[in-house]
Amino acid sequence: MRQPILKKLLETRKKLLTKMTACDSLIWLSLETATKKNKKVVDKHLNI
Repeated sequence: MRQPILKKLLETRKKLLTKMTACDSLIWLSLETATKKNKKVVDKHLNI
């Protein structure tokens, strides 16, 4: 009786963790692109 419940909990936990890591990587990617864009803008201003 208890075994399937534990299995379900582990599966949902695994799914949540993969979703969280996917979100984290997406956030990091967006941060990286934002910083790169900002750096380009700053470089343009410094060149002028």
